[in-house]
Amino acid sequence: MTTESKSFQNCVETDVPGYNDCPSFLFQISSKKGGSSSSLSSSSTYSGTNLLKTKVRDVSGNTKLAVAPPPMAAKRKVSTPVVAQSDAEKDVSAALSKEEIEAKVDDLYAMETKLPSKEFEFYKKKVSTNIVLGLKNESTVRTLSQFFDLFASDRSAAKKLVTDWMIADTSIGTWCPAFLKIIDNII
Repeated sequence: MTTESKSFQNCVETDVPGYNDCPSFLFQISSKKGGSSSSLSSSSTYSGTNLLKTKVRDVSGNTKLAVAPPPMAAKRKVSTPVVAQSDAEKDVSAALSKEEIEAKVDDLYAMETKLPSKEFEFYKKKVSTNIVLGLKNESTVRTLSQFFDLFASDRSAAKKLVTDWMIADTSIGTWCPAFLKIIDNII
């Protein structure tokens, strides 16, 4: 059983079925500043004394003009009205102070852990040296306050909060993975 194969050695890309499903771009360098074919769309860029002329041929039908304009942006309909809270109504007292957070982190260090002592000391040092800079950010203080409130009642929700926070905030990347490793291994 022999199968005949076709040689594509001396051909252009358009001769090979499925070679490139994207439109093919043909570049020509021309020294004159005009004369484009009406069947091809072209754009030109000046490069020194030569004119780089890009002609796009759509041989696969991928670049069609839109037949309808995009839909108009409409306001979102809300089933219940949104009530803005004043600054006095917001619970600012729930946020711990920086000193309280540092004390709670020290309390975490005192808890029993599954980590080997050398590994635990490595993570502890990483957190301790970098968390002080992190506590200068008000967002970090608020998030750690939420964490410690959750950690007392629901450890899995607290871990999820820290994981989601690490994904959303890159400024805590120096210490938060080590912090997460410590809280993941607390017994």
